[in-house]
Amino acid sequence: MKSINVKLLGTPIVTIDGKKLAFPYKKAEALFYYLLIKGHASRDKLVHLLWSEVDEAVAKKNLRNAIYIIKKLFHEDVLISPQRSIITINPALDYFVDVNTLLNSNSESAVEVYQGEFLEGFYVKDAEVFEEWMFSQKEKYKDIYINKLHKGIKDGLKNKDYKLGEKLAKSLIQIDEFDETAYRDLMKSYGFMGRYNQALEVYQKLVDVLNRELSICPDAKTTLLYEKLLKEKNKLDHLEKKDPQDFFYGRKSELFKIHENYKRFIDNTEYKSFIIIGEAGIGKSKLIETALKTVEHNDIEVFTTYCYQAEEKYLLKPWNGIFSKISNFIKENNIEIPEILSTIISYIFPSFAASLKVTISNSVEHIDILKYQVAERAICDVLERVADGRKLILVFEDIQWIDELSLSLLKNLLYNQKNKFVLLIASCRDGYEEKLSQFFAEMGRSNLIEKLYLTRFNQREVIEFALELLPDHDFSQAIKDLMYVETEGNPFFLIEFLNNLQEDKHSIKITSKMEDILRSRFINISEEGKKLLNIASVFFDKVPYDTLHQLCGKTEHELMDLIEELQQKKILKESISSKGNPYFVFTHQKLREFIYEQMSLSRKKILHDKIARHLENRLKKDKRDFSLYSKLIYHFSRANNKIYTLKYSIKNVDTYLQLHNEVFPVLKDGCFQGDKKLFLTSHQALTWLTEIKENLKNIKADMEETEELTKIEANFYHMLGRFYICNGDYERGLDLIHYVITKGLELKDYSLVIHGYRQLIYYCINTQNTNLMAEYINSAMMIATSTNQKEEVGILLRLEGLMKIMEGSYLEGEIILKRSIDTFEELKERNDYILNIAAAYNYIGDSKRYNKEYDEAIDYYKKAIELCESQNILRGLTIFYRNAGLAAFDMGDLEDSASYLNKALGFYNQLDVLWGKSTVHGYLALLLLIQESYEESIKHLLEADNCAQKIKSPYEIGLVFRIKAEICSIIREKKSLRTLFQSILHEGLEAYCDAGIEALKPLNSYEIEFLYKLKSTLQN
Repeated sequence: MKSINVKLLGTPIVTIDGKKLAFPYKKAEALFYYLLIKGHASRDKLVHLLWSEVDEAVAKKNLRNAIYIIKKLFHEDVLISPQRSIITINPALDYFVDVNTLLNSNSESAVEVYQGEFLEGFYVKDAEVFEEWMFSQKEKYKDIYINKLHKGIKDGLKNKDYKLGEKLAKSLIQIDEFDETAYRDLMKSYGFMGRYNQALEVYQKLVDVLNRELSICPDAKTTLLYEKLLKEKNKLDHLEKKDPQDFFYGRKSELFKIHENYKRFIDNTEYKSFIIIGEAGIGKSKLIETALKTVEHNDIEVFTTYCYQAEEKYLLKPWNGIFSKISNFIKENNIEIPEILSTIISYIFPSFAASLKVTISNSVEHIDILKYQVAERAICDVLERVADGRKLILVFEDIQWIDELSLSLLKNLLYNQKNKFVLLIASCRDGYEEKLSQFFAEMGRSNLIEKLYLTRFNQREVIEFALELLPDHDFSQAIKDLMYVETEGNPFFLIEFLNNLQEDKHSIKITSKMEDILRSRFINISEEGKKLLNIASVFFDKVPYDTLHQLCGKTEHELMDLIEELQQKKILKESISSKGNPYFVFTHQKLREFIYEQMSLSRKKILHDKIARHLENRLKKDKRDFSLYSKLIYHFSRANNKIYTLKYSIKNVDTYLQLHNEVFPVLKDGCFQGDKKLFLTSHQALTWLTEIKENLKNIKADMEETEELTKIEANFYHMLGRFYICNGDYERGLDLIHYVITKGLELKDYSLVIHGYRQLIYYCINTQNTNLMAEYINSAMMIATSTNQKEEVGILLRLEGLMKIMEGSYLEGEIILKRSIDTFEELKERNDYILNIAAAYNYIGDSKRYNKEYDEAIDYYKKAIELCESQNILRGLTIFYRNAGLAAFDMGDLEDSASYLNKALGFYNQLDVLWGKSTVHGYLALLLLIQESYEESIKHLLEADNCAQKIKSPYEIGLVFRIKAEICSIIREKKSLRTLFQSILHEGLEAYCDAGIEALKPLNSYEIEFLYKLKSTLQN
């Protein structure tokens, strides 16, 4: 026998043996539904019901046709006529009609059955009588359903089945959103379950609905219930004794190890640093937090930083967090840090400069270049000064995401600390040990670290954990068993499980998966609270309060209410930044990851884009922006904004490359190969540049050319061209710079054009090509003048003055250089161009020195030195002190010469600069020979040779030949000295004089005269 299933509550559906039927026309379908409800009806009644508007004969014919169609559709006699005038449903067939279930069901079943109004959405044309009947049935079954719900709620509350009360009350509100009784019943159900926040939210929803739709307030009964529940909630909050976030269980052996090690650290005996390894949620951070609570020593300072996956490729990010806090500590404790150390650290960590108000010049050309060893030494030195009489504990959370340079710095700090003042405690996610294997191996061999592995709790420990956290809760054996199965002994999931259990004390219906445990964690959060969490989850690190305020569109009062709700739920926690600004983080990264993954891709994209735009508005257009680039790249890439991702990727790499190879173009200064730089190797830089180039290619293939994209492309090729030139690939580099200039002119981006010309000018300086240099200066000057870029005019005048000096037109060069100085002095941003002014003084000093006006030369060099030292600018000091030393030497003032040259060498050793260094070593070799410090003299001469060969500068190579010739002249009558120097002086006096003349002759260098004089002594 066929099974006929008919759904009339909601959109009507008829199926036979699971197969859906489609009636050929509506009146036949209406006839079938009517007879299902009524059971039988007379033919006259049916004709009146559906065809009252047509002739009786036609109506009866229509009825016969409808009956025939129904029988044919069902392939059964579903309609029979026991009497000629009566039509009835065949009682012999197997029917299931949901209306009958509703009539005979209890309250809970009624909710499942009542899927909507009777014949919802069903309409029959020209059947007014049927429509009236259908409307009366709608009201009838709706009233039956509502009465069943009210009765069910009453029984549920009476029998303490509050979940049922909640379910039925929600169904009532769906039917009638103005039914205050339903709202009160739902509030009562939540109240009995201890879910007060939800109860109060229900009241607020009612207030909003009534005000919006009817402009009235809830009645007195509802308001009294609200006040009663609010008092109960406040009382419960006051009496709450245990905070799951402060709770800690077990790990006694690990705590003991850390504590014993800590005592050895304090007592200056042999100790180790700890790496705590385990899966996400295993309790690594909680163990560290608990262990550090035992640190009660007055002379212990703890600095914590976090490594984020999103910043894994960005160098020294974790250390930036530490030095931001250290700068505040230095300020609060009046710790004296030498200016040179502060300057070096500030270039690497801009936040350090901001806190201590270190002045950093923002010259368009000036960025000091630090050797990695120098930076590392400066960092360690600052830490030692901070630790003076103290011990430092450095905490690195999620060290598996640390970048290579940060790890190298950490390793060398632990290796080389003299007074053993640093203890490292780090957390590492299980499964990432391979990445850190070399670090672990090296530190382990030196007995400097110990790895602590945290494992999941066993079943006994899980039960003990639960009983300690919730001592008043009655755990059934079923719950105990389920608790272990569901959480698998992971403490994070165990806490979440117990949170859910505590909020739903009367229910034993627990979810079956860890993901469901997390999902249920957020069930009781208000909708606005969930929206706020969505925004917060998009930040991979901390969420600043002011940023959250601007993004969420709430008033401060509304925002604080939401934040307090999320804090009470132990989902967010508040902290204060080193600058005193509040920010929020998730209590566990798993919570953030879960919220984030639940959002749709479109919502994620919108939020990432909003945050990226907000960060853009915080850019200062100076060195401090560097700290925001990684965040901008992260958010724009997640927003699928490929152009802006590319834009800030270029800016980010450009900053690294500036730190890597941007050179201030002082006389004979330029780019070179073969010297290690801070932050990037050439291979690393090329890898990044290749990746950006590929991304640019893909973007251009996917979208039409726009002015913005063309600008980004031009800026990239300018950066790439500089990189090639500074690494000796002049052909490719120069081609790219010429391309950039062409594009800049097309775009009318004259600043880019001038920067391109400047790069070509620097190349000409390095290659001594003054003819081509003049062309480039003239082209750039025309643009700078016509576009009123006074600062660029000043720079180009300085470069033109240098060119004239290189050509031997000294007086003309000095006049142009003084015009350059005057131009800079007139600028509002004069202090930004201090180094340019100092360089101009230096060039004038060079002009005087070449004309043997040594006293005046030294005066100009001193002006340059004073300007740099007043602004803590290190880079120029190497050249300025060197040149002062050469002038003093040539005028015969050997004592001052040695003083200037040693100061220059001190700065050379701090900065990653080779240009000019060979001459400092060379002249010191001469001075030490005169002072009879022969071994030291040989060391400096070897260094001079080494530096000159590295940069392959004709000028410096010529000067080294001059120095070797002078040494040959001094020692030629002293056999013992000739023997001592023979290992480095392989040629004679004449050969060195000839080599020096050949190198210096094209440069019109005044040093050639000294070589001719020395050579002439051979003929006497």
